[in-house]
Amino acid sequence: MSTNLLKLVGVPVVGRYPLSAVTSAEESRGILDEMKVGRPQPCIWQPHIVALQPGWKPKANATTGGFHAGATIGDLAYNQGGLSMFNGRVWQDVQGLNRHTLVERFLQLPRLNAAIRQNSRFTVCETTAAGTQLLYTACRACIVRAVKYRPVTADAGETAMIVKAATTVAVGAGVDVLSAGIDLNGAADTVLSGALSAVAGAISLAAGDSLFFVPSGADTAAGAISIELEETEFQESGNLANKDWQIGGTNATNATVAFDNGGGIKLTTTGGAADQVFLVPHADTDQSVWASTTWKTIKRPVLEARFRTGASVAVTKFWFGIRLANDSPFVPSTDVDQILLWYDAAVDAYFHYTISRNNVDVTGICTFKDGTYPTVIADMEGHVVVGMDENYYPFLIVNGILTYYAETAMRALTSWIPSLGVQGASKHIIVRNLAMSQDY
Repeated sequence: MSTNLLKLVGVPVVGRYPLSAVTSAEESRGILDEMKVGRPQPCIWQPHIVALQPGWKPKANATTGGFHAGATIGDLAYNQGGLSMFNGRVWQDVQGLNRHTLVERFLQLPRLNAAIRQNSRFTVCETTAAGTQLLYTACRACIVRAVKYRPVTADAGETAMIVKAATTVAVGAGVDVLSAGIDLNGAADTVLSGALSAVAGAISLAAGDSLFFVPSGADTAAGAISIELEETEFQESGNLANKDWQIGGTNATNATVAFDNGGGIKLTTTGGAADQVFLVPHADTDQSVWASTTWKTIKRPVLEARFRTGASVAVTKFWFGIRLANDSPFVPSTDVDQILLWYDAAVDAYFHYTISRNNVDVTGICTFKDGTYPTVIADMEGHVVVGMDENYYPFLIVNGILTYYAETAMRALTSWIPSLGVQGASKHIIVRNLAMSQDY
């Protein structure tokens, strides 16, 4: 092993580490352990981490580019932009207010966007008179939970049914929500309860379905009807969905995400080869700073994650990066601009990169200094960092080792998003945590 140690002139003592040309995470950690002797270290040592990254990167210049002179593929990577939640640097950013820094450890499960509602139950109230009457048209999927009717005066011999009708369907062709009509012959000012149908489809409303009050006769007695509804997919209080992240993808459901007992969340696809589950910042307005932040090239965004591959990586695709959109199905070359790390078992057993600038793609295999490739295997713990340096040059770091760097700037954009997902039939990936930062 060769260690080309360079003096970083002008770099503050805090976080100053020489550049080491190494070929593995174990070598990089050993070098840093030796360097710790005789002087205090600013980084927090965590033995469970695969590789310890330096916490400072020297300022780029026109001569050396984004990395210090001597940096080559396979070197122990400088931590771009001061983000590494795995050696304590992210906490320095937060405490020192150096960069806008966000961290997600998934204390709540991300859900489909429709699931994240806190006011799940609501009541529709209408006064009734003679004849059929429209009560409610659903804006989103919901279920009828209860029906109550209070007559002002008794109406002998009359009953009333609540009928569900989809858009373009006549009331007469609708579905009865109740198992039997409400007897309107009850005592005045007495609350009467309607018995709900035992057929699940009868009480379930899709967006656009309407509920009607349909009396059996003229309904000469006025009254008031109340219907309690509940939005579907709602997480009850105490088990609220993650407010910062939601899931998406082909055939993704709330059942496709679960906590992993080793930490983080497990994304599992359903049974189709093109089925997906991906993470995306929550889409509701002002719901999360992850979505409201404008991630800009000029501010050097950096995205970092810890993950674990599935029990089988055969016939599997997964990806991680900074992109403009998520595509279904996943195709590495689809996005116009991106810094993307990806794996596709149909291609080979290695991590690949795709760097896209205005639909011009550069794709290849992530490579270590000795010419070997980081191989993807089952049940593998991984750590990846993607981002841009001071010159807006893209880089990828896999398990602490620089595996891609190019001195061609990314376009000046203001619409980057973090992107991570898995695709395949009943395949999964575990996401331990995520972090992202950019300059203020």
